[in-house]
Amino acid sequence: MKVAGPIAPNESGRDTLTVSVSREARTIFGFSPSELSFDAVVELISRQSLRPEDGVQLVVTPNIDHVAQLRHNEAFRAAYAGARLILCDGFPIHYWAVLNGIHAHHITGCDLTTALLRAPDLAEKHRLVFLVDSQATADIVKLWATERGIGGKTGTLVPPFGFVDNEAWCRQAIEMIQDFAPTLLFMAVGAPQSEIFVNRYRDSLPACWAMCVGQGVKIELGLIKRAPTLMRWLHAEWLWRVMQEPKRLGPRYAAASKAFLKSIIEEWRTQRRRD
Repeated sequence: MKVAGPIAPNESGRDTLTVSVSREARTIFGFSPSELSFDAVVELISRQSLRPEDGVQLVVTPNIDHVAQLRHNEAFRAAYAGARLILCDGFPIHYWAVLNGIHAHHITGCDLTTALLRAPDLAEKHRLVFLVDSQATADIVKLWATERGIGGKTGTLVPPFGFVDNEAWCRQAIEMIQDFAPTLLFMAVGAPQSEIFVNRYRDSLPACWAMCVGQGVKIELGLIKRAPTLMRWLHAEWLWRVMQEPKRLGPRYAAASKAFLKSIIEEWRTQRRRD
């Protein structure tokens, strides 16, 4: 398994990122959230030049559904263990991290995607590959890339349902990604398949940042309407999503909330015994 080395200090003296990323941190739900600010994360991903030996740098964005799946999905836990950056996407995750003495920031996959795709030097510095949910989404990605003048530096893949267990397709996808040599790989097909795919094939992937951002790409491209500012301020973006897809997300969020509460209770009891 390839593990990225520390970030070397540069002429500007920005070696504080090395300390924040690599130092040991307290864990919640079995993982250690990053303590980097939003601006520092964007700077790290958009500016750092990865070496071939660095391999793929996995970025995950946990919410309560992730915590629920981590309880019983060993491959998902392995992906989290191999992640370079773990960013608190869900407010409950962020608050629980802070209560446990972790100086984590609330950084959503949507905001991260927006910042990276709107960067003024995107065309100059990066090659991009998007794994998306449908050909319609892929077509919109290609249109966006053409309008940005990076059509030749942008590739798309549309995996079949349950693709992470389709080894033949995964091998073909890996070959395409290797040939394209992206610096940014946007995994926009949801958890846990995105994270598991990157972790399972990390030794075959080129050196790049692989960002598991869920629906962040579709929201940035205007295919899905994001929650209004007021609902985000009230930490009710989850409710907006349920309102958009009640049949699919209603039962899923209800089950995730129950599992998340169980995880909180288990961690609280563990802390009590330890103290």
